[in-house]
Amino acid sequence: MNPTPDTAGRADRLFDLLPVVYRLRDADRGFPLRALLRVIAEQVNVVEDDIGQLYENWFIETCQDWLVPYIGSLVGYQPLFDANELSDVTSTRGQARNRILVPRAEVANTIRFRRRKGTVRLLEELATALAGWPARAVEFFQLLSITQNINYLHLNRGFTADLRDGDALDNLGTAFDELAHNVDVRRVNSRHFPGFPNIPDVGVFLWRLRSYSVTQTPAYCFEQESPN
Repeated sequence: MNPTPDTAGRADRLFDLLPVVYRLRDADRGFPLRALLRVIAEQVNVVEDDIGQLYENWFIETCQDWLVPYIGSLVGYQPLFDANELSDVTSTRGQARNRILVPRAEVANTIRFRRRKGTVRLLEELATALAGWPARAVEFFQLLSITQNINYLHLNRGFTADLRDGDALDNLGTAFDELAHNVDVRRVNSRHFPGFPNIPDVGVFLWRLRSYSVTQTPAYCFEQESPN
């Protein structure tokens, strides 16, 4: 089987660096020097590939499978299943077991969550990842009624109620509230009377039920409402 051009090029990488006069003399003698340099180049390629793989092993997206559990332990990833000891990474069975116990995607998400710690958007993603429900996080200090500085306006802060804005009135008291509120000193996690608008309060709203669109389906008559 003849080697591919790429394989042949890597095998002759050292031989191609020699001056032309030595390559011509080696051709006259049946290429003994090229054969020797091919053996050396094979080991050079092995070392070079290993160095390249060492760099890729720094990242969860490109590392080898046997490194995923170790990267997960560095960032504090807790497997969902009971894994007291990691399997033998040199065997195919052990590598397959580690891939099941420590999925690469979950370790990557853990790293992503650690980097974005303290952001509101992370709270929504965490709630969705853990519960599987749509979520929305709200910083309630943005809904407090304040006197804004005319030189530095916050157009996304809560505003005075507009009685002609039906959408804003419908969202009053929900996760999509846009109106300004007075400070509420009650706790946000109170079971009886929770208080939302305050400086340190952050709320996460979850929806257990989702909306699913229905298209190209026959219409049905609900006689409880009307005969039509």
